[in-house]
Amino acid sequence: MLSSRSRELLKGMIDAGHPVRIKDLAREFQVSERTIKYDLEAIRLWLKEQNVTLYSQPNKGIWIEEGSEKRAELLCLLSETGTGEVYLNQKERVQHIVMELLFRDDYLRIGDLADTLLVSRNTVISDLREAESFVESWGLALERKARHGLKITGDELKRRLAMENLIQTSLDSSEMYRLIQTALFQSEHPLLVGEWFQRFQLSEEDDIQIRRSMERLANRLKTEMETYISDRVLISVMIRLCLSLQRMHRLHSVHLSHPPLGDERARQIYQLFRRELHGLGQEMGLDIPDVEVSFICLPLIGTTLPPTDKQPEGENRLLDFYSLTAELIELLSSRLRLPLQDDPELSAYLLAHLSDRIVKLQNGVLDPNPFVDDIKRSYPQMYAAVKQECEHIFHRHGIRLLDSDIAYIVLHFQAAYDRMQERKKVNALVVCGTGRGTSRFLKTYLENELKSLRVVGLCSSLEVEKYLATRKVDIIVTVLPLQSSLPVVTVHPLPTRQDIAAIKQLVKELEQTAEDPQQTQRRHTPAYTDLGTDLNERDLPVLERISQDVICRGFELSQKIIHEFREHLTEQAASGLVLHILLMVNRLTFGSPYLYPDEQTRVEQGGVLRDRLQRLLEETPFHLPQSEISAILRYFSLERSMIRGDGDRPGDYEWMGH
Repeated sequence: MLSSRSRELLKGMIDAGHPVRIKDLAREFQVSERTIKYDLEAIRLWLKEQNVTLYSQPNKGIWIEEGSEKRAELLCLLSETGTGEVYLNQKERVQHIVMELLFRDDYLRIGDLADTLLVSRNTVISDLREAESFVESWGLALERKARHGLKITGDELKRRLAMENLIQTSLDSSEMYRLIQTALFQSEHPLLVGEWFQRFQLSEEDDIQIRRSMERLANRLKTEMETYISDRVLISVMIRLCLSLQRMHRLHSVHLSHPPLGDERARQIYQLFRRELHGLGQEMGLDIPDVEVSFICLPLIGTTLPPTDKQPEGENRLLDFYSLTAELIELLSSRLRLPLQDDPELSAYLLAHLSDRIVKLQNGVLDPNPFVDDIKRSYPQMYAAVKQECEHIFHRHGIRLLDSDIAYIVLHFQAAYDRMQERKKVNALVVCGTGRGTSRFLKTYLENELKSLRVVGLCSSLEVEKYLATRKVDIIVTVLPLQSSLPVVTVHPLPTRQDIAAIKQLVKELEQTAEDPQQTQRRHTPAYTDLGTDLNERDLPVLERISQDVICRGFELSQKIIHEFREHLTEQAASGLVLHILLMVNRLTFGSPYLYPDEQTRVEQGGVLRDRLQRLLEETPFHLPQSEISAILRYFSLERSMIRGDGDRPGDYEWMGH
């Protein structure tokens, strides 16, 4: 039998598709190389039973030579063999304990858990502290009763959300991919395999009917509404459908208000799901009530819901997403000692992400993220910083972000950090006799050796002045003697260690003087700013006229919007909106409107405000797509903009307060 770590090792090798080294695996799983070698023996025996060879070669690594079909079959087998395995660490044991308790209605004895996990009773008691902490974080309780055992009690909706979260966090990227493929009949493997899906206790016929229903839903969304269901939404809908069927079989029903369908699109999606799921219920001999339809389709329609006026206890005002975003960026800037607030891309995209994500979270919509563990391992310091500051900001508003949510936010900040590091690189001009072969080799060699160096041009010794007139250059690296007002390093055609050391020393000196404006100005031979470094000098007048037009038109539009919606804008949000409008006009001028990666799931923030904004824009020469309008609406204070165009009060969807 494979241990959980052995299974994860084998999954990694199957997904990699190329040789992996033992020392890399040891570093990834934080164990010794000897431990990995022991695991590989068990893996080798298991693969032998499947008529598969595990190859190994010194200085190359270990690998499997199989086609995609066989690899998919192995991944399926690994999922099926997960039940009953010995869990090797506390995290896996705690997950197993909570899973056992959530999926059953009766009591479970500690002794039975110890026997299943092959650990002592004291170990289970220790694990229960972590299990109880997880259960309480979802608003549930772990009940202990003498001579009976343990049982989880609490609201059915919160119980399902905890179950959904456990399932999502347990699925890795390959399992999520297989789930998507099988759900839409793009794979021959059954859907309900693995430890989680076996607990739904659905038959093989149920499996086929569920998959057919999902396929019909995806096709109808595409043909009738021109809506493509994303992978994340598909996974959430599949998990919720299976949860609903399992809980209805056990005579449990979720209690929630009818979802506040904020726009026509949301109502159409709900009705489409309602027709399809009622038909599925008839095929399976079940009556699927409308409240279960609401629960199942919320991952899709929940992203078009207007903000709800239901707040957690102690929270009597609605959220100002712009202020929360600005506060988070400010705290991370101070903590990391980086001017992150100067990055307009971070502000725009993080605002869009947080406003969408928090509204979905408030309405009980969870987002699967298969890369949580990878992000934690790749960016541990950034993850720790973001998690702590998010807890500091959002907990006081009654919002508990999940690890999957934190991981997505980390990517936004890491991208901003990478952009900042890229801008800090020292720009080098490489010079050789002809500007061809030798300089190209030097470019590749130097950028590989010196990560803080960026080669911005290659030229011959006769072309240096021309290049300096059109590019921002900090240093010149040359194989020929050369005189210049800029720092020059002369190197061999095949640079020696001394050559690299000389360049490193010069780069270090430049970085130390980068904060001195006078020093920086002396290094910049051309009189233009960094924005024009890659442009030809004759193009700059045209660029200047376009920039002036963009700035004037953008400022004029921003003032019109601020004047019209002053009562819905804080002073901070109004300042941010001016910058956003300027960037928006620039995007539209060059044919690249605002696109958020999950734009089909944008938040509709109140019909009246949107209508007012659209009427205002009709009086201007701009034709804005809905994505741009949604982006502008995010700057308006939600506390003041809870007006609905249909005369109804805002949605009264039950607060999930977990």
